[in-house]
Amino acid sequence: MAAPDIFPLMELPTGTDRSLLLATVDVYHPGYRRLRPLISLRASDKGTIHYDVIYYACCITAGNKWSESEGKDGRGRDDAYLSRSRKHSDPAVDISNNTIPAGKYYFHIPGYEKAPYPITTQFYHWCFPSELPKPWRFLQLPNLGVEPSTTAVELHSESCRVTAERNMLNMCHIVPKTARRWFNESGMHEYPTVSVVRSKPMESYCNLMALRTDIHRAFDHSNIVPFPKPDPEADGTYTLRTHVLVPPAKSTNGDLEMIVKYHNRPLYPILGVPPEFLFARFAWCLFTDSIMLLPEEKETEIAVLMVDDKATDERTSVPDSISGDDLPRPRAGNSKYDKITTRKHNHDEMQEEIDYGTDDAQSVTSIDSCDSAYYDHFFDNIYGDSSYESTCSSQSDGEEDEHPTKKRVLS
Repeated sequence: MAAPDIFPLMELPTGTDRSLLLATVDVYHPGYRRLRPLISLRASDKGTIHYDVIYYACCITAGNKWSESEGKDGRGRDDAYLSRSRKHSDPAVDISNNTIPAGKYYFHIPGYEKAPYPITTQFYHWCFPSELPKPWRFLQLPNLGVEPSTTAVELHSESCRVTAERNMLNMCHIVPKTARRWFNESGMHEYPTVSVVRSKPMESYCNLMALRTDIHRAFDHSNIVPFPKPDPEADGTYTLRTHVLVPPAKSTNGDLEMIVKYHNRPLYPILGVPPEFLFARFAWCLFTDSIMLLPEEKETEIAVLMVDDKATDERTSVPDSISGDDLPRPRAGNSKYDKITTRKHNHDEMQEEIDYGTDDAQSVTSIDSCDSAYYDHFFDNIYGDSSYESTCSSQSDGEEDEHPTKKRVLS
């Protein structure tokens, strides 16, 4: 009896290509000699990493220290930059095709030559900036009108935004529900352009996208993140692509398969999502113990940034010095939950104050099927496609926004 046909396993890279995809980019704090990497990411671009990903990851952890030059103009007088050397006097790293190779780097901030610059170690203590970095400011998203129709919202939920598959879907929260307290304190409800969703923006389509359940899990574990990358067909603009930050580390072949299948894929259209939410998602993904490798030694004092408990009108962070074993910890790599620590409360008290809500997975409501040709056409024309705008209403209900908020400022 002949053996049944078996679907063949995916062919994975071998030899040098395999070694390149297993390499990492490790960025150290130049102010500490005995610490583990401040940021460690996989070199998912064939042994290199997209420069903007690692640069903005470092800037976020250092209190939003980016600049318009993005550290690409050599060792600038005022700009943060990446270097191969711990010495502040040495040049910035060479950037080729907007990537840097796997290896060991240091993230320098001018003005901190004699003392370590403070870092943010937990998402709750990160302050949303007053202005978005360049990739998110120039991100090209579909123009779907002021008040999208019900049909448009349903189509947005029809298929996975990474694979276009229609089965086994969840609605993924872009800013997770577990970050609700941060969301409210940061005034994130101001950013949706559709006024009708501002009363509950975390639960509206502007903070949701359909993902296949396994990809949703990878998103929530910071394995994959949507990231704006330069559009090769439109100079100065950016489009959303997937980026594998850190694979699950369950097996070598599993990690390679995730990179080969899901790294650097263009996303299908996402409806009405503010770029501010996407930037917050990228920041949220960084604060995990699989990316930030913080010290745990009691004798190690670390300069940190923590939310100012005494601030009333503005959400600001202030520097402090804390021993390694008392640092506000990033969440575990397989969890969406932070154990928030502030000066005012201990861990247990803070946990009782935060409503984490239910699991982030939200089933997709059953809707009528949509022909796949629609998605092919839509995906080819998502930037500036006027034909789709006709399905969207341009009317706003004009409701006043009365949600209390704290203003956002740079640390």
